Amino acid sequence: QLDCELPVRDFFANPTVATAAKHVESLVADSQNSRTENVDGDLLDKEDQIAQRERLPLLRANYFQSGGQHLFSVRYQPRSNANGRAVLICPAYGHEYQRSYRNLQQFAVQLCQRGFEVLRFDYAATGNSTGHCQDASIELFRENVKDAAKYFCEQIGPQPLSLVGVRLGATVAASVTANVDLPHLDQVLCWDPIINGSDYLRMLEQFHDRALSSLAYFNRRRYRSAIDQLFGHQMNSTKRASFARLSFPDTFRSPGSSPRKRIIASGGYLHAEPGLQAFAKEHPVLETTDAIQWHDGQFAESAFSSPATYRAMIDCLQS
Repeated sequence: QLDCELPVRDFFANPTVATAAKHVESLVADSQNSRTENVDGDLLDKEDQIAQRERLPLLRANYFQSGGQHLFSVRYQPRSNANGRAVLICPAYGHEYQRSYRNLQQFAVQLCQRGFEVLRFDYAATGNSTGHCQDASIELFRENVKDAAKYFCEQIGPQPLSLVGVRLGATVAASVTANVDLPHLDQVLCWDPIINGSDYLRMLEQFHDRALSSLAYFNRRRYRSAIDQLFGHQMNSTKRASFARLSFPDTFRSPGSSPRKRIIASGGYLHAEPGLQAFAKEHPVLETTDAIQWHDGQFAESAFSSPATYRAMIDCLQS
């Protein structure tokens, strides 16, 4: 009736009827004005759309070795105006990996359009990388990040490298330091980091029990099986112990330490993440207005947008 094309991705970006309706209204208005939006939300005239497409990065998918596994990666290469800096994106884990997947794709495109070389990758036993889910561990992920950084530096040559991690990826990235293997690492941005692994596991336990009992997934209440699993991912005692040991490093902002580090917190995260308020008393936290609701089970399968966080992180990377 409205003669409006609605891409499937827009349903994930606008998961409620209210937000979808608002988005449809904006699409109709844009089509009437013969304009469209770019990834920053700016309106473009038709003649500018071709130029916008030409700014999209060159994508190069590949695998590299780490921890005895083949890790999948995608490199985003600027077509022009490279600024001589590189960003390695360290993803979240589990359902949070799924929630943030498209968001990180869009973030990589925005960075590339500003001249950054960008690499996204999947940890071993996650996404498109090889490995068994029950063998995943924080120690393995930390090794994956280091190997991804070395692999990336081999591709792009000597230039300053920044790590951007989200949730579990942020905490893992915070523990990586500049050394002889990563001499060009000069900045780490931790987006909504997990402060304590035990609290993270308790949150997943709550989400798991809610999924079994809420009747949102099944027509009757379900109970835990003999298979050790946690909100859709296989577990065992070794993996649980590894995740429980995860903690955000106390030496995160040691004076004169390298690389430079910063915590970026989405709307409400400072108060929702256990232990972050106490940590923030000694370590400055940059807060944004994007409400992602990591700790609310209602949003455990919802994609999200985070334009304010994009801007905050890009400002840090460009400074």
